[in-house]
Amino acid sequence: MLRFFRLSIFIIFSVAAFTQLSFSQARLTLTPAFEPFYHGVASGDPTHEKVIIWTRCTPDTGVSGNLDVYWQMATDTNFTNVVNFGYTQALPENDYTVKVDVCGLQPNTWYYYMFQNNGKNSITGRTRTAPLPTSDNDSVRFAVVSCASWEHGFFNAYQNIADRNEVDAVVHVGDYIYEYGVGQYSSNIAGRTYEPTNEIITESDYRVRHSLYKLDNQLKRCHQMFPFINVWDDHEFADNSWKGGANNHQSNEGSWYVRKNNSVNAYYEWIPIRRPDLADTFRIFRNFKWGKLMNLVMLDSRIYDRSEQDGSKANDTTHHLLGPYQMNWMLQQLSDTSAKWKVIGNQVMFAPFKAFGAILNDDQWDGYEIERKRVENHIVNNNIKNVVVLTGDIHTSWANDIPGSNYNSSSGAGSVGVEFVGTSVTSKSMPFSIGVNLIKSFNPHMKYINLVDHGYYTLDVKKNKVQADYRFLAVDKISNTETSGESWYVNGTESFLRKANAQVAAPKVSAPIPSLFPNNFVPFAKVEREIHVTTAQNNPLSIAVIPNAPACPAIGLQIIENPVYGTAVAVNNKDVLYTPIHNYSGYDTVLTLVCQTANPTECDTIPVLLQVTAVTKADTVNVSLTSGQVYSNCKGFDDLFSTNVAVSYEGAYTGSVSISNDSCISYTPLSTFCGYEEVYLIGCENSQATVCDTVLYIFRVGLPVVKDVATISVKQNDTIIYCIQYNDLESGVASSQVIVQPNIGNLNFINDTCFSYTSSATGQTVFVATGCDNCNVQNCDTIEVQLNIVPEFSTQTFTFSGSGGTAIPICYSFDEVNQPFNNVNIIKKTNALIQVQSDTCFNYYAPNGYTGVDTVYAIACNSNSPTNCDTVRLIIYVGVSSIKTNDDDFAMLGIYPNPFVDGLVLQYYNYKQTELECNIFDASGRRIKHQILKSNSIGLQHTLIRTDELSTGSYIIELRDKNNSYRRQLVKQ
Repeated sequence: MLRFFRLSIFIIFSVAAFTQLSFSQARLTLTPAFEPFYHGVASGDPTHEKVIIWTRCTPDTGVSGNLDVYWQMATDTNFTNVVNFGYTQALPENDYTVKVDVCGLQPNTWYYYMFQNNGKNSITGRTRTAPLPTSDNDSVRFAVVSCASWEHGFFNAYQNIADRNEVDAVVHVGDYIYEYGVGQYSSNIAGRTYEPTNEIITESDYRVRHSLYKLDNQLKRCHQMFPFINVWDDHEFADNSWKGGANNHQSNEGSWYVRKNNSVNAYYEWIPIRRPDLADTFRIFRNFKWGKLMNLVMLDSRIYDRSEQDGSKANDTTHHLLGPYQMNWMLQQLSDTSAKWKVIGNQVMFAPFKAFGAILNDDQWDGYEIERKRVENHIVNNNIKNVVVLTGDIHTSWANDIPGSNYNSSSGAGSVGVEFVGTSVTSKSMPFSIGVNLIKSFNPHMKYINLVDHGYYTLDVKKNKVQADYRFLAVDKISNTETSGESWYVNGTESFLRKANAQVAAPKVSAPIPSLFPNNFVPFAKVEREIHVTTAQNNPLSIAVIPNAPACPAIGLQIIENPVYGTAVAVNNKDVLYTPIHNYSGYDTVLTLVCQTANPTECDTIPVLLQVTAVTKADTVNVSLTSGQVYSNCKGFDDLFSTNVAVSYEGAYTGSVSISNDSCISYTPLSTFCGYEEVYLIGCENSQATVCDTVLYIFRVGLPVVKDVATISVKQNDTIIYCIQYNDLESGVASSQVIVQPNIGNLNFINDTCFSYTSSATGQTVFVATGCDNCNVQNCDTIEVQLNIVPEFSTQTFTFSGSGGTAIPICYSFDEVNQPFNNVNIIKKTNALIQVQSDTCFNYYAPNGYTGVDTVYAIACNSNSPTNCDTVRLIIYVGVSSIKTNDDDFAMLGIYPNPFVDGLVLQYYNYKQTELECNIFDASGRRIKHQILKSNSIGLQHTLIRTDELSTGSYIIELRDKNNSYRRQLVKQ
């Protein structure tokens, strides 16, 4: 920022910082819906194939160690077209921040991304890629911001950028945070106080200050909507910093190198930025190609190689602003002929700012005149055109020509480029003791000056011109009322500024706007750390270890340890086909290795834990006998793994039964009996008494053969399993077939007597099946099954938000009826005004003075027979800024430690004053401890439960209110 003025011209700055509660405080007031991603999401540094995505996964109180975090990226907000996914960890050594450099993306494309931890999703972020460097693209539009002091106001500029929704990215040229302690620079806006309250010096200090900023809803929304391209200025470190120190770093504050390193570490943790050189700790300067249209060159004019500010050394060849290495790199970027516009992102004013020929501020390029001349000479000597400089730092707005040695202020001839200086987001503007006209008289290359207002400017880059539109907003209150400043542009065939008659009319971004709230119902593509699956006995199972979605770097799997009780084969480099041993039931494990192809290769061991369940179905043998006829048969227990079997029988029968050879039965009905009798032959494995198989004998004694008709009702789109009883056969079913197929839905036989049927459209249909036995004189039986398919009515829910007094546009869809609709009815609970636009859209006007949550139902029916109808529920938040995730009175956060010794700590969140009941049960289910927990406060609660009297072993602890309960298994050592 400005360091000093001479000639009795005084400029006063206020550079404080944005404040918010530290996490330990803020968690008590934050909406639980955002847990654990309270700080939102962000993205940055877009290239034509990559973009950085960022979040912070906040650990619960008492939790330490690494946290598993999954991420995914898609082309739509519902994540139906996932283009990349992956897994990482939030580490305590990185302050639990997460950054992923997502690769394999398409150029010039909008994307959506989210993170997940422990089943909870973050809000959805929106980002984009740049065009191919060889692309002949027509335009790009940026919002350019700088100098956001928390204590000096609200971040209305960030909110305005998000609400206007018309830029490709946000370019931040520094002072993203401020280092001051409370009241160290000037007074603050009410309620805007730094956290921590002291001047930040340690790594922990810088981390907390960054955390504070990321909790601001206005900044969080802007990060959610657009990628950022960031560079630091001085206040990310300390006021007027340079390579070896800072104006605001004192000798009693420790080593400057340590403090600088603390700041850099926190900055790279909390900002979605890509390190340009992993071996160069303090390097941040880098460039971004936007097709052939523009090369954006982001400089570090602060800490990389800057000499201490000293105006008397402005023409000293050893007095550096950029330093030799960065200077040579920048000149190479300016000489790049592949891009038309050379746009330089820079911290301090490049154009001269003098009075009577004297330097007014030696913190800007004026104090390093010899380096500025080198840049200007390089531009002139190499005939470089279309140079635009973007600047922040001084909390005021300027539009400047960059005058060469033969500059003519009237015609603009001799200008080597132009500069747009942006005002602060909030930081206090500077009062001058001289007016704007006098400044311009000393500096005629300065075409526009605004010394009062705060905000930002949009930079519209096209082939034929670049235009900056200055936009101003209040900082002393939350407001989106925008005041337009002047607009200036430079033509593609010129190097000087012209005043525009109007701002650029930019279209809205076409990509849909993501929701303010997380969506935990979105499907998530991920490789689980441990996969648990269950399959039935004798049932081969395909297990998807890697999702069927693209991944960059590519990933694949191999089996490194085979199962003990079956076989496993890797399929398509992503699935495992497991086949258990015949009739085996129990547990098995397949160990897989999932590796990505990046260099170096990274691998994770993913165990697949299988439970093979015993089949408990009863095999049925249907037998037709005459009265007094003897039946003998042997049928093995084909669902048992072991041959060591204990056999018994039971049933409701009047005849005589005997068994032999473990699976043979002899049955003789009473000579006077006529009807049905059932005998169950049960075989159980001696090694596993709970694993049994059953053969059911159904004896039809002395009954004539009749034709059967069955009627079944099925819900539309439902699947049922139904078993036919062929009761006119003399023995078991030897064969079965469908002789008439249904004309609606899909029918599949599971075995000779059971089928599965999946309905589709509503209506009535019939199928006919016949089954035959294996007697010498074969008997057959026919079953006619009549299916009545009834409509399935379900309710979708759509959520909208807005403010009272204005129209809230509502659009929805019906997923179970097709157009044309016979009628659509709107049912409302309040006296809201509904202005119907179409069958699926209307404008909602809240009742006068109404705030809260309103519910509207829309019901559509068509004219089919039978009539199909569908219902959608529309939940509308009117003037309500946040919601709870559910209607529970409390949310359980954790019980620790586990295992425990002499006590347990319960951590839970009360949504209202409530009384909870705490119970502890032993392994047999007997309640052995009971305690009532009363709380008169809302928020985070901690309760100690003494357990001295409990012996070692396993326990279940329960926390419950009148509606809900939470249980967890614990072990006492």
